[in-house]
Amino acid sequence: MGGAHDSLNAPNTHTGPHAARLASVRRHAALVLYVERVWPAVLPVLAALGLYVLAGLCRLPQHLPDFARWLILLGFAGLCLAYLRRHLRTLPVIPLSAIDRRIEKASALPNQPLAVLEDQPVLLSTDAESTQALWQAHQARSLAALEHLR
Repeated sequence: MGGAHDSLNAPNTHTGPHAARLASVRRHAALVLYVERVWPAVLPVLAALGLYVLAGLCRLPQHLPDFARWLILLGFAGLCLAYLRRHLRTLPVIPLSAIDRRIEKASALPNQPLAVLEDQPVLLSTDAESTQALWQAHQARSLAALEHLR
């Protein structure tokens, strides 16, 4: 699950209880997105495992010689592991924007308010300090307004 958390390790300039709550919700959303991406790769392996268990309940493997049963079991396990390895390696990293969109959708937040926290203002050389201070105040106000995140 390292890929899901790489996007969460971005530098965060926000502090306080609201930022801690947002970080917790982001970790949970990243886990949900990761499980949703892993599930299609794991499902065929679980189905094959279910078929093997069903064959065992019908006592089909017990009718085979021990050598053949072990050969089938090891081959089955090897194929399942190779399939999982091949499909889980190709999972893309979950970007922070996808995590934020999931939170906004689950929380029914309009107009993507979490995007404000990652945006940076265009600083003109004439009044860069006041623009930066105003932007930080806007980000803090936006962060404080996010109380009911899911």
